[in-house]
Amino acid sequence: MNLENPDFNNSAETEENQRKRPGGELAIKPVEIEGVFYDPYDPPKLFEGPGGKKDYVGGKEITKDEAYSMMFWNKERAEGLRGAMEDNINNYLKAGFISIFVDAEKSEGGFELKQESKEKLSAYRVLAEKLGYIIGPYKYNEKSGNVQAKISKKGEATFN
Repeated sequence: MNLENPDFNNSAETEENQRKRPGGELAIKPVEIEGVFYDPYDPPKLFEGPGGKKDYVGGKEITKDEAYSMMFWNKERAEGLRGAMEDNINNYLKAGFISIFVDAEKSEGGFELKQESKEKLSAYRVLAEKLGYIIGPYKYNEKSGNVQAKISKKGEATFN
C-alpha cells in the first residue's frame, strides 16, 4: 500500500497484476491407480521391496462418485450451478425421485453413459449426500434419454 496515496495499490495481489495460468485455474484431480481412486491430497506411496517388487502403500481411497464429482467441479462451471443443483435436489425430494437428462451411446451390453454424464450424476449424488439425502441406483430410460433414481432423506432410504 502506498502511504502517500492510500487509494493506490501497487501490490502484486491485485487481480490485474496476477500472473494468469496458461490453462486456467489449477484443477486438483483424483489419483487413479489400478482402478482405485485416491484423494489427491493423500495418495498412496510407491515402495520398492526386496527383489524389486513395487507396491503402493497407504493413501485415502475415495469412491468412484467422489472422484467423478471432483472431475465435474474441476471443469469451468457457471457460478450459480451448485445452487441450481441444490434447488433441483430439493424439488426432486418432493417428487420422491430424481430424473436427469444424460448423454449415452449404444454399446454391446445396452447403453454406456459418456464421461461428462457420469461426472454430472456423481456430482448430484455427492451434493445430495452433503444435503442429508440419499440417491438410489440410477436407471437409464432409453426413450427419454434420462436416468431416474429414488431420492430420500438419510434414514428413510428404501430403494427396493
